[in-house]
Amino acid sequence: MADRFSRKEIKHDKFVEEMETAYAVARRNAPIILWSIVGILVLIAAAVGYSLHQAQREKLAQERLAEAIRILEAPLAQEGETAPAAGTYRSEEEKLAQAEPILRDLVEEYAGRDAADVANLYLARIEVERGDLDSARARYEAFIDDHPDHVLGQGAKVSLSDLRIALGEAAAVAADLEQEIASRESSLPQDVALAVLARAYEAADQPAKAREAYQRIVNEFPDSPYTLEAQRKLFRG
Repeated sequence: MADRFSRKEIKHDKFVEEMETAYAVARRNAPIILWSIVGILVLIAAAVGYSLHQAQREKLAQERLAEAIRILEAPLAQEGETAPAAGTYRSEEEKLAQAEPILRDLVEEYAGRDAADVANLYLARIEVERGDLDSARARYEAFIDDHPDHVLGQGAKVSLSDLRIALGEAAAVAADLEQEIASRESSLPQDVALAVLARAYEAADQPAKAREAYQRIVNEFPDSPYTLEAQRKLFRG
């Protein structure tokens, strides 16, 4: 029995000794430990502050983008109105004069954010309407390169293909799409790729090839939104 108590006392004494040693080390290193804790708290506070700041900037960017889109999609005033109703504009030029500066500001001030990316696509559309095709092309190419998996990537690629066709590259666009469709690696759905391919062949003055593409849409994708247009093209041809 005495031997068992002796072992318990030894264990107790060893535990007490270890605690005393730990306490002594803690006291000796208290300033270091304290400043380490303070440093960690500062880092946490900075991270939280940065996240809140970024969230606020994203919110502001999205609000500005919504404002620009609202202006671009606003209705025009009725012809002859002396005082246009609230939320309407006298002309498309007046709408652009208000929306375009907002879009350009988004691209410059919020680069890398979703709002800036979408603003770039709207600016590209505006440039196409103005006939500044080279600038629009650069925007579309940059968007596709930087955001290959973006939800708007397919629309940007279609717009870029149509733009290239307008710039006289219809044959090259057709060749690119033929290769993508054959490999089944196109970033565009097959029916979309075929619709653009048909337009490219039409622009390249290859009506037979265009008809083939339209016929494939009708045969292979009867529920596609492009099927009705394909049928019309085939009927007229």
